[in-house]
Amino acid sequence: MVLFAAIVAYVHYGAIMLLAALLTTEFLLLRQGNLVKSIRALERADLAYVTCGVLALLSGALRFGTSAKGIGFYAGHPMFWLKLFLFGTLALTSFLVTRHYSRWAHHARMDTTFTVPATEVCAALTMVKIQMALLALLPLLATLMARNIFL
Repeated sequence: MVLFAAIVAYVHYGAIMLLAALLTTEFLLLRQGNLVKSIRALERADLAYVTCGVLALLSGALRFGTSAKGIGFYAGHPMFWLKLFLFGTLALTSFLVTRHYSRWAHHARMDTTFTVPATEVCAALTMVKIQMALLALLPLLATLMARNIFL
């Protein structure tokens, strides 16, 4: 059981690190000049990001259910619920960004002269920045929760 818990923790931490790397990839792709050439790369990075998000959530649920501290400790801790709320906000924001990428890809396939409107790039970039900030807060909340610190 200890080995299983260690493997689940490893997968959980790895998925979170990949989330950060993939968000950075999206950020860098959005900041470059010719976005039309990067739409496919954005879609691939976003798909990998969603996959890692699901992996982080599932491995987190496994950690929750197999923790030595017990489900009661986490379920009764406000930092746990705040973490879930932030993760849900992260997922919602990610969904909005995914819609941008899908729409751009559709337009690019239909019209070879399509250019992504600057306002939409700015909106997507802002949402990616919000995701980066939320993702940066999650380890802080996890640390506070693990040490039974309440804010």
